[in-house]
Amino acid sequence: MRVKDACGLCVFATCTAILLFNVHSGTTLADEETFLLRELEMGKMRVEQVAAPAAAAVAPKAVAAAATTVAATTAAAAAAAAAAAAAPRGMRSRSPGLAATTTAPVLRARVVATTDAAAAARGGGGAGDRRWTEPEPVPVPKPFEPADPHAMAPPAGYPRDVPLLDVVRNWAPDDASVPAQLHDTLRHFDYSVPAQRAAMLAYRNAELPFVVHNVPDLDAVVKKWTLRYVDGRMGKHKLRTEVSKNNHHMYFKGGAGAARRFPGWRPPMRWDSMSFREWLRHANVPAAQAATNKPHFYWRLDWKHENGPSQWVYEDLKPFFGRPPTHLKDFVVDISGHRGINCRAGMRGVIAEAHFDGSRNFIAMMKGAKRYVMMKPGECNNMYYYKSGHPSARHGSVDFSDPAHLDVDAHPLLKKARAFEVVLRAGEMLYIPTFWNHYIISLGLNIQCNTRSGVQESGPQSASRLRRKIHDCW
Repeated sequence: MRVKDACGLCVFATCTAILLFNVHSGTTLADEETFLLRELEMGKMRVEQVAAPAAAAVAPKAVAAAATTVAATTAAAAAAAAAAAAAPRGMRSRSPGLAATTTAPVLRARVVATTDAAAAARGGGGAGDRRWTEPEPVPVPKPFEPADPHAMAPPAGYPRDVPLLDVVRNWAPDDASVPAQLHDTLRHFDYSVPAQRAAMLAYRNAELPFVVHNVPDLDAVVKKWTLRYVDGRMGKHKLRTEVSKNNHHMYFKGGAGAARRFPGWRPPMRWDSMSFREWLRHANVPAAQAATNKPHFYWRLDWKHENGPSQWVYEDLKPFFGRPPTHLKDFVVDISGHRGINCRAGMRGVIAEAHFDGSRNFIAMMKGAKRYVMMKPGECNNMYYYKSGHPSARHGSVDFSDPAHLDVDAHPLLKKARAFEVVLRAGEMLYIPTFWNHYIISLGLNIQCNTRSGVQESGPQSASRLRRKIHDCW
C-alpha cells in the first residue's frame, strides 16, 4: 500500500504519531485492513478511542484485531473494538468509486503508530524521486601504517602522525572519492568485545582519539534513520542551514560589526532556513552537481532542551548521548559538561575548515561517511589559525584543499605540520579530545550527531596543560 501523497494513508505526528486512515481513489477498505493487520501483528501500532463523525471511520477488522491482540485489557481498546464492530462496511469518501453510506455521528477508533512507523510513513516523495536515494557505502581504504590492533593500552607516541602535506597530497580534500590507501593510525575498537571495550575506555581516559563500532544502540538508530524517517519527524519545521557559494564552510561569528573591525572581511557564507526536505532537494544531487565551485548546503539540527521540535533526536539517541543514558560512563564523560546533542547533515564535498573545540567531543555517524584529517593540539601553531577576536577565531586561514596549487612558500609552517586521518562511516563513533584539531570533508550525503562533555582537569592531557600548547594559536 502506498502512503500519504502517493495514495491515502494520511499521517499526523504529535508526541505519539497518529495514523488516521482516509480512503482516496484506488485504495479499498480491504487494502487498509490488510495493511493495518500486518502492522498490528508486528507491534508497530496500538489502539485508542476518540469521538468523530462516521465519515472518518477506520478499517473495522483491523481495529477489532488490535483491540483483541494488542490492548484488549484496556478500556480504550474495548471501546475501540465496540466502535469498530458497529461501524458500517461502507465509508464516505471523495473517491467516486466508493459510496457514502452513513452520516450519523459514531465513535471512531484511531490506530496509533509507534514513532518509527509513523515517521517513515510521513516521509514524502515518489519512488523515483532522487531526494530519497540513500547514500551508498564508501569503499574501505587500507591504512599505510595501521595502529597495533593488540595494544590494550595507548603506546608511546599514539597516534602516529605524518607530514600534513603527505596526507593532503595523497588524497586532496577537494576530492570526495576514496583512494586505495590513507594515513589512518587510530585504534578501531569493537564495542561488542568486552576486552576491546575495556581498552577503548583506557584510551578515552587517557584523552586520546579512537574509533569504535558495533555499538548496538547506535546500530539500531542508524537502521531507523532513513531519509524518509528524518523527513517524517521534522515535517515542515525549518532549521538553520549554512549556504556557501562553494564547498568551503568556514565558521564565523558576527556580521556588520565584524566587517567594521576587520576591513575587507566578508561573511564566508550565509544563513538560510530550510526544512529537511528542502535541504534534501539541494543536497541529494549527482556528484557533478556537487562540484566544489557550486553552492553547498549544510543543515543543522540541535537538541538543547526538552519538548522542542528536535525532542525526538534526544529520545532516539539518549541510550548513548542522553542524560543519564544507558552508556553514560562510556560516551558522555562528564555529565555536568553535557551541552546537548548537535546533528549536522552535509552534502558531498562540504569542508569544515581546520579548527579545535574547547571540550571533549564524541561523534556518531548516522548516515553516509566523512573524512577527518586530525592533528594533535600543538599542531595548531603550524596551521595559521585566525586569532582571538577575529570572526573565524581558532579556525585555519589557509586553504589546502587543492594541494597542487598550495603556495607552501607563503605558508612555510605548513611544512612542519603533522597529521593523520580517518574515514568515519555510518555506525561508527569517533572520540575527539579537547583541543585536538580536525578538518572535516563530507564524502557524500551524510548525517552526523555529536555531544560534548567537559574537559580533562588533571593529568598530561589536562585542559590547563593543553592550553599552554595552543596559547599562541589564537
